[in-house]
Amino acid sequence: MFAQVVLGLAHDYEEIHKSVEDRILEYASRGYRALGIAVAEGDGTGGSDTKWEFVGLVPLFDPPRHDTKITIEQALELGISVKMITGELAILAAIKPEMYQ
Repeated sequence: MFAQVVLGLAHDYEEIHKSVEDRILEYASRGYRALGIAVAEGDGTGGSDTKWEFVGLVPLFDPPRHDTKITIEQALELGISVKMITGELAILAAIKPEMYQ
């Protein structure tokens, strides 16, 4: 699950959010997504009996497809305006294409 969603469930969110968000941004600056891991004490349904313990982050490298650069170049040559729409962090969207070559 997206790390920010899992972090938001943590019972100790106020204490840990700054350091966890800093780590998420650090991963993103290197081109990684972050997967959030938590465990639930209680019934796990999200009700008032559930206490979520944030366990950590797993960095995931998810490079673009091998033909992305060529496809974008061809679209631009044809006069097609290319836009990037992402649900990811803005820093991931801004990483230079050279990183994937």
